[in-house]
Amino acid sequence: MDLNYSINAVPFSQLGIHVTRSSGVVDGLELKDPFRVDWPDAHGEVVDLSRPRFQARTITLESWMVAPSADSFITQFNSLLTELVRSNTQRLKLTPVTGKPLVFEVYAKGNLSVKKEWRDGAMVGEFTLSLIEPQPVKYVLIGTGNSTASIRLTAPTPITLYWGDGTKTQMQGTNQTLTHSYGGSGTAKYYLIISGELERMSVQEKTNLTDLWPRLY
Repeated sequence: MDLNYSINAVPFSQLGIHVTRSSGVVDGLELKDPFRVDWPDAHGEVVDLSRPRFQARTITLESWMVAPSADSFITQFNSLLTELVRSNTQRLKLTPVTGKPLVFEVYAKGNLSVKKEWRDGAMVGEFTLSLIEPQPVKYVLIGTGNSTASIRLTAPTPITLYWGDGTKTQMQGTNQTLTHSYGGSGTAKYYLIISGELERMSVQEKTNLTDLWPRLY
C-alpha cells in the first residue's frame, strides 16, 4: 500500500523524503506493568488488572532524502528539523491512496543522524526518524474549514483535544461544551484528536464533527 506522509501539513515529498519502512504505526501498544502484591504466605501474586494502561507509542520511519545539490540537501534537511523542533507536539499524518488517514501528535526522539556522501550533483542521504506519541489512545474526528465545531462531553479525568490546526484544549468536567472555529475553505479537512482516559469519557453531542476513528490503540 502506498502512503503519503506529512509533518505539520508539510508533505514528505516536498522535502524529497521517501519512507522505505515503518514500525509502530499500527502495532499494538505495550501495556504498563500492573500493580501487584506478592504475599509471602500465599501462592503466586495478586495482580490488579482492572484498568489496563499503555506505554507511549514509538514510531520509527526508515527514510532517505534526495536533493539536486548539496545546498538543496541542507535546505531540505533543515526544513524537516524546523518542523520537528517546534514547541509542543507535531502532527504526523499518513494518508493511504485509498482508505482513511492516520494522524498522530508526536515529538522527535534523540538526534537525527544522516548517512551521506558529499558529492557534486544530486545527493542522497539515509536516516531513521524516531517519533514518540505520548498520548497514544485516541478518538479521531473530522472538522471542515470555514465552520465552527462544537462538542459536549464529560470527562472525570483530564483529556486533551488537538484540533488539527496546531491548537489544543485541555478539559475536565461534566457536560462541558467546547467550540472551535476552523479557517480555510469549506473543502478543507481538519482532524481532531481527543486523547486521555477515553474509557471514562462520554460524548453527549457534537456539531460539524464526524467520526473518523472512534477508538485507536
